[in-house]
Amino acid sequence: MLITLIGTGNVANALGIAFFEAGHVINQVYGRKKEVAKKLARKLNSEETDNLEKLKPGSDVYLFCVSDDAIEKVANKILLKNIFCVHTSGAMPMNVLQKFIHNGVIYPLQTISAKRKINFKDVPVCIEASDKTNELKLKNLAKSISDNVHHINSEQRLYLHLAAVFANNFTNSLYSDAANLLEDYNLPFRFLHPLILETALKAIELDPRKVQTGPAVRFDRDTIKKHMQLLEFYPELKKSYQLLSKQIQQQHKN
Repeated sequence: MLITLIGTGNVANALGIAFFEAGHVINQVYGRKKEVAKKLARKLNSEETDNLEKLKPGSDVYLFCVSDDAIEKVANKILLKNIFCVHTSGAMPMNVLQKFIHNGVIYPLQTISAKRKINFKDVPVCIEASDKTNELKLKNLAKSISDNVHHINSEQRLYLHLAAVFANNFTNSLYSDAANLLEDYNLPFRFLHPLILETALKAIELDPRKVQTGPAVRFDRDTIKKHMQLLEFYPELKKSYQLLSKQIQQQHKN
């Protein structure tokens, strides 16, 4: 397929490279900063532009890899008509692109960072389109990089995104809290690596609701009290500890 890439961030880089390596042609790369767009375009054997009014016609898909708040604003600046515009957001509905008759969503359910290349083969890729013809086009595009493609509507995708925030963003924030706490006492974060890996594996292989461990699920009041005392100088961490401990106890009180 011929793809126009709109955006130059982590998602644009990851998907742009994945589609390019899968044999698709990146027709053009748009970015607000021309030098950044040029850098990505070079990787994709493409050309860059920093002007939405100069997007080239003829692409099979115009792929929006921009922040959620920017999708509609960017769409309103595009002058091309009768094009297939697709966004990559987990939280925004498909109709945010309703300006275009042909619209859709291709949402890869994966955390994407600049320093790690993503192998999309096993990544769930969720698609939705304005009609069956465009849905088939998106399905073929998604299957060119992933063996795990699903049709998910906008409401389902929003709940999926919410669950992903709990499983990934909040969890990673707690890793950061743990790293900061250890650093204050000259302890390396790598000591937690085996624990993190085993916890993740148990969540995947077993039901996470049935493998909770720790002082909260055991109602170990003495240990909880000691932990709370240690957190006197970390008021925000103390709030998190109290809230999460209470939540675990409520989940497992029976």
